[in-house]
Amino acid sequence: MNTCELLLNTLKAAGDNQLVEDHQNLVAMTAEVSDKRFELRNLEQSCKENEANVQRLESDVQKLRQREELIKEKTICSEKIYFAKYQEAKFRCDEAKAGCDTLKEELTSIKNKSEPFRLSVEFYKNEEVKMRQAFTKSVEKVKTALNLTETVKSSIEERKVDCQKEYSKFREKQSEENKRENAIRLKQQELDAFEAKLHDLRDVDCSRQIAQVQNALDEVTSERKLLQKKKAELEEISRNQVTKINDIQREHESIRAVDQKKIFLLRQRNNNAYRVLEWLGMNKDKFKQKIYQPIMSEINVKDHKYNSIIEAAIPRQELSAFVCQTTEDLLTFTRLVRDQLKISFNVILAPDKSMDAQFRRDSEILPDLREFGVKAYLKDLIDAPEPIMRYLCGTYNFHRIPVADNCSESQLKELLTKCAQSDTTRLQAAIKKKQDEVETFKSLLNTALAIAQEKIKGFKPDGTLSRSTQTRFNTISQNSVDELACKLDDLVIRIQGIYQDSNNTLLNEFNRLNEQLKDKRFKLTELKTSIEEIDLKLETIKKNWLPKLQEVIKSININYGEFMKKLSYGGEVRLDFNEDQPNNFAAYGIMILVKYRDKESLIPLSSTRQSGGERSVATMIYMLALQAKTSVPFRCVDEINQGMDKENERKVFELLVSTADSSSSQYFLVSPKLLNNLPYSEKMKIHVVFNGKKLGLSWDDI
Repeated sequence: MNTCELLLNTLKAAGDNQLVEDHQNLVAMTAEVSDKRFELRNLEQSCKENEANVQRLESDVQKLRQREELIKEKTICSEKIYFAKYQEAKFRCDEAKAGCDTLKEELTSIKNKSEPFRLSVEFYKNEEVKMRQAFTKSVEKVKTALNLTETVKSSIEERKVDCQKEYSKFREKQSEENKRENAIRLKQQELDAFEAKLHDLRDVDCSRQIAQVQNALDEVTSERKLLQKKKAELEEISRNQVTKINDIQREHESIRAVDQKKIFLLRQRNNNAYRVLEWLGMNKDKFKQKIYQPIMSEINVKDHKYNSIIEAAIPRQELSAFVCQTTEDLLTFTRLVRDQLKISFNVILAPDKSMDAQFRRDSEILPDLREFGVKAYLKDLIDAPEPIMRYLCGTYNFHRIPVADNCSESQLKELLTKCAQSDTTRLQAAIKKKQDEVETFKSLLNTALAIAQEKIKGFKPDGTLSRSTQTRFNTISQNSVDELACKLDDLVIRIQGIYQDSNNTLLNEFNRLNEQLKDKRFKLTELKTSIEEIDLKLETIKKNWLPKLQEVIKSININYGEFMKKLSYGGEVRLDFNEDQPNNFAAYGIMILVKYRDKESLIPLSSTRQSGGERSVATMIYMLALQAKTSVPFRCVDEINQGMDKENERKVFELLVSTADSSSSQYFLVSPKLLNNLPYSEKMKIHVVFNGKKLGLSWDDI
């Protein structure tokens, strides 16, 4: 038998059924744990495969779920667009109504303010009739003077053109004169040559040739005088032009002096603004558009007598304010100055529109007011960059404030009345336009209201939303119609870009795999729990079983070693198991080690290493060593001496007799033959069994 069978039979022979039962339980539990671990590994592998399939489908399912969310968001966005259109129409309608009410209030205010002036105008109109004739004559004289002035202006312009032409001719003549002077020099050289020849030819009559040369010389001299005269005239014209150029240069220098004076005045009035101006000069490249200097340094009053009027029309703090053209530049400008200079200053944003037709239309009434001494509007008294002019006109009405010289009280009252009438007419037209806009917006509002009631769930007749609908709309951050339209287009594109699972095949497969994975994970948990419980139970049994087993083997080993020693042999009994797999109880066994020669070491008992007799000795000695642990009443040994040599047979027999004599158990030794002169005990009985046809004995005779 092998080591495992030897262990099992030893435990059975030892008579401790609990050890046998525990061993069988340990083997069974080990097999069960092994099976469960194998099942666990298969289940874990299946879970991994299932998880891989789930992960493979998860991104697609996530996209499908995202598509469903996008469709819900698209539905909400579609409804919210109708609500936004309704709100926008309502806002425009309310705004138009408010604008109309404001214009009506302004018209009423103007009428109330102009009433006293209207009464005064009625009085002065009667006086006007008396003065009309005298005024007409004066007008005629003025017209005559104006016509004469225009004639003189035309004449002056013609003279300027003539001067330019004459100057061009002068340049041509000057060029010709230079050529003539060169020719005269050549002729003079020829004349000198002729005089030399004449000196050489005094005796020759050359009077005719001399006369011809003299005539030519006279002509050239006469022409030269004329050219010199024209040259003097042109030089006079050139001097006049130089004088004009110098005047222009002096004017430029005067302008530069005025600019420097403005900067100096700015420094005196507002040193912070002056520091910001210096900083701006070094950091212009940090802004997208030009940032204008303080208004007081950018505007130029055409006539200095109006300086006080302009300064009175603009608040003092805004005279030192910088002007930005974009909101981005304004924010950048204020942030940089605050961070770097750490000072406060004034900055304003110019209206984002050009000097449009409204400003020009409001200033077209100027010719009708000349009779009252009105010379211009405030905007006509200054030169300023367009953004600054837009700001002054849009904020302080520079395009609508007239300026008059030497205006009498009656003229002033009539002027105010006329202005009030003009404002009244303008406001009435604006009110009519606003009323038309109100009607248009009312129509749009009613249409938007009807559509909203039809399309939006939870839209109340008073234009408000139910709490649930408002909550749904709050999930969309966009509010304006344009933003919502862009959002809706984006949602449609995103929805179209996601695969549509028309039959929910993918989703059903994903759910099925998830359910399988859930079941497998549950089974996995159950298996792990079961394995842990078995392991715990196994360890509990092992802690009780293994020490007892080791104690039995230890006792057998002691007896076995002593018996083998009596036979002048060596022997050992030990527990055999795989140390790498200490819980493989099915592999537990008892190993018998023997040594029959002094020079040998203990080696395991096996059929390949020991002879049959040696194995019989070892087996018999093991049975004797087991004697102390067994509780059976008798033992049977069949032909144990077969294969032994005489010496071993004698030694084993003597040891068997000695052991049996001191034991309470019976031994039955069955053998076909025995050696001679063996020792026998008085407690022993010998039975000889005969066999054959001529035995002639019955059982009763024996």
